[in-house]
Amino acid sequence: MTPTRAIPVAPREIVDLVNRILRVAGVDAGSAAELATGVMQCAADGQPAIAHVLSRIDDGSIGSLVLPHQPHEQNAQKRHDSLRNGITVHEAEFRALERAAAKFLVAESTLDAVADEATVD
Repeated sequence: MTPTRAIPVAPREIVDLVNRILRVAGVDAGSAAELATGVMQCAADGQPAIAHVLSRIDDGSIGSLVLPHQPHEQNAQKRHDSLRNGITVHEAEFRALERAAAKFLVAESTLDAVADEATVD
């Protein structure tokens, strides 16, 4: 994906979109929340975390997402500033993430019911 102009995005938006995508892909709630937070932290560090998520959606392996990088401690101040002022991301990547998440509009209660059913089997 060709980078476009950079836009500030609220960290919570990244977490919510990635979490929704992961939950529908069958990832349990705790792991999805942890991975979504990791994606946001890596994006705040300037790592290509959103592009990585998009590539995993494209190749059908989003349900087994592993972050290619971990958030760096030396970037803690930058991350703190991003949490307050927004994370700067490429607009095209963020819009693609929004479109991908829109395909996964499912109520949280439905996801929980599916997870409970899978645990029983």
